[in-house]
Amino acid sequence: MISRAAVASRALMLVGPPGALTLVLLIDGPSPVRRVSFLIGQLVVSLVAVATLTRLLRSIRHDASDTVRARRLATSSLLLPAAGWVLALLVLQPREHSDTYLIMFFCVAATASSLTASAAYRPFFLVLVLGMMVPLTVAIAAGWLLPEVPRGLAAMGVVFVGMLYVSFVSINRLIADSVGRRIVEEALSAQLSEANARLVHRATHDDLTGLANRALFRDTLEHQLARPQIGRTAVLYLDIDRFKVVNDSLGHAEGDQLLRDVAERLRASVRSEDLLSRLGGDEFTVVAPGLDPAGAQRLGERIRAALDKPFTLSGLRVVTTVSIGIALSRQSSTALDLMRYADAALYEAKGAGRNRVVVFDDSMRAALSNRLQRESTLRQALDDDEFEAWFQPLVDPHTRAIVAVEALARWRHPTRGVLAPAAFLPLMVECGLTRDLDLAIARQARCLRRSLIGVAPRRFRVYVNVSARHESLAEVIEHHRIDAERDDVALSGLGIEITEHAIVADPTAASRALSVARSRGLAVVLDDVGTGYSSLSLIRQLPLDGLKIDGSFVQGMGREAADAAVVASVAALGRRLGLSVTAEGVETESELAAVNEEGVDLAQGFLFSPAVEAATIVRWLREGPPWIESAPVRGISAVR
Repeated sequence: MISRAAVASRALMLVGPPGALTLVLLIDGPSPVRRVSFLIGQLVVSLVAVATLTRLLRSIRHDASDTVRARRLATSSLLLPAAGWVLALLVLQPREHSDTYLIMFFCVAATASSLTASAAYRPFFLVLVLGMMVPLTVAIAAGWLLPEVPRGLAAMGVVFVGMLYVSFVSINRLIADSVGRRIVEEALSAQLSEANARLVHRATHDDLTGLANRALFRDTLEHQLARPQIGRTAVLYLDIDRFKVVNDSLGHAEGDQLLRDVAERLRASVRSEDLLSRLGGDEFTVVAPGLDPAGAQRLGERIRAALDKPFTLSGLRVVTTVSIGIALSRQSSTALDLMRYADAALYEAKGAGRNRVVVFDDSMRAALSNRLQRESTLRQALDDDEFEAWFQPLVDPHTRAIVAVEALARWRHPTRGVLAPAAFLPLMVECGLTRDLDLAIARQARCLRRSLIGVAPRRFRVYVNVSARHESLAEVIEHHRIDAERDDVALSGLGIEITEHAIVADPTAASRALSVARSRGLAVVLDDVGTGYSSLSLIRQLPLDGLKIDGSFVQGMGREAADAAVVASVAALGRRLGLSVTAEGVETESELAAVNEEGVDLAQGFLFSPAVEAATIVRWLREGPPWIESAPVRGISAVR
């Protein structure tokens, strides 16, 4: 950027010599008429020179690359002052005094212009001015050189040459500045373009695999559907089978490496015109234009075969498979339609045993429509508070008194009546609605516990289940704390039941979260003990208050010795660790006697009661449960 001061100084150097000559002639010159004529002429010339120089600066500032035009304007700006010098030689006859003034001005102007030159050329200009031009001017003015030439005329010529030199230095400095600015601007522009390209790439690609991300996948699919094409556009949804097992057993670092290796094989399997993207986790997609159903099927099988080959992770051979769902466009298809259809085909492939390719067809379309209708109904039921918490008692096996209750979800359907979880829970899990359901049930559980103040003992607890599909156990526990404070319910009257599936993904983080829960008074019970592959190993690691034996073992105690052994082992382990043990699924008196003999602390099941409404629990706690009156006499007094 050229400063205003620099422009002003260079303009002064360009028009300065004619102005100085005018001043000298006004002091010591010919008749007044000639003085006025010359003054007017030089003023006009100076104004035109300034205007030309301004045009030059504007040209350089707006278009630094047009140096040819800039030099042409510079030449014209030099010719105008030259015309002024010619006018002075024709009209005036300078005298000795004016020669001295002109020589002095030229020395000052030439030296000043030299100082404005770039640092690399400044010494050269100073030597040229002081070592050559000044002695030459002094020699001509003193008559030592060219004595036959009038000293005034010779001085005029030397000063004219000096003026050309001054203008040359100034104009070239301007051009050099503009070119330098252009180089800097081009470098900055290149850096900005590169940085912008990096930002765009990061916004449209997955950091882990370098594949396109969800946003670019969606944009590309919409673009393909909008353009005329030969054939149909196929969308492939890919899900790596049992990736979670690899990730949990080998660690997240090896899981990430597996995803990168999978991405490389996928790149080698698709065509150059296909778009391969990663939606997140172990989910990948392919947008393949110009395919018919047979071609889409072949592409899917090629991908499946590529991923059938083992991978090597940490020196281990890891075998993975892939389930693929494919949807092909129709004339009226939208991007959302194809994504939904491909996801439905993928769900079908996983449900049929995994490691297969399924193409969406009309039969799936009807099933998908029905599923979407059911999902919409579930969401509306959540919004309308149609889901209720019913409560099943936990009973002391000796006294048969209610010591706690478990909250279980029921759907009060407008036309079908009260529905058990089997009628709606699987679809809720698929649709990701279990968190909303858990929150609704927990809210009603807190309402019951608050209504039991003064009715039930202070240690009476209401338990709620925590779904394994929650992303963060710590987040769930924090929700319970915040909601309990808002509803003015003590956490010491509440408890949570969790399964190992909610823990096994990250036992360390789960242990920290459960420790926080217990420190705040929330009881923690491990549910369905004995059904998982790692339940017994987790019991020693987790901060727990109790264990709940799965009902399948309780009901099999009289038939299978192994079931009886599991119940006995869990009960003994609970006693050794100081944990309460609950036997669920107790349906007969013989089952109650068997678990009582093993030393369980609580019993739960249809022998006492199924889940009932909150008002029934309140009445039973006030008046006593009905099963105490009908219980067989075993020498144990019933306590209400």
